[in-house]
Amino acid sequence: MDLFKRKYNFPEDIEIFEDHIKLKVKEKKVYFNKITSLKIFSSETKTSINLMPTGSSTTESEVTIFYGRSKITIRLKPFAKQWPFKNKKGQSKFENILYFYHFLEETTFVNRYNIAAKNINKLPKNVLYSYQDYYFLKDKTIKKNNKVLGNFDTDKTDISRSYKKIYFKSNKKGLASLFEKELEIDISQDEDVFLNLFKITTGLSFKDYTYKV
Repeated sequence: MDLFKRKYNFPEDIEIFEDHIKLKVKEKKVYFNKITSLKIFSSETKTSINLMPTGSSTTESEVTIFYGRSKITIRLKPFAKQWPFKNKKGQSKFENILYFYHFLEETTFVNRYNIAAKNINKLPKNVLYSYQDYYFLKDKTIKKNNKVLGNFDTDKTDISRSYKKIYFKSNKKGLASLFEKELEIDISQDEDVFLNLFKITTGLSFKDYTYKV
């Protein structure tokens, strides 16, 4: 059962201290060394009239902090961007929540990394690494719910990244390629930890791969 039910708004509901953040509304303290996981969500909704784009959009972002068995969600209130002008104040707020998220990542990385690293030792012998419900096996296949969804063999698969996502696409040619589906994994939860441990366990680094836009 979550201790924190409501969503808090950034920055008005948040106060930052050396070892914790305080949620002003309920005067709750969240200590950095107790944070077990982080997740960020961003979206942009574009508007149109009669299927014709109007040039305006609404952007919102949320940070979810997992704190033991509880979680809290801190959101940036949606703001509008109207073409050809941008809501400069809103744009600045959006950038600020990203800085806040990066601050949380850096401050809590060691604790989140240690928790994830310990879980590796509990995996079956044929599994190198797991993330969410995905299992990366020693034979280089990727399984979920005991079903093979793809592989991370670079001789058979092209691996690329976009914002908070990773893609595994077969590099088969001809008719065979028509029956191969691209595997997309959302890595918005603890992306920094995932990238570090994926490299350590599989030997793969993403700096050599095409960054997917």
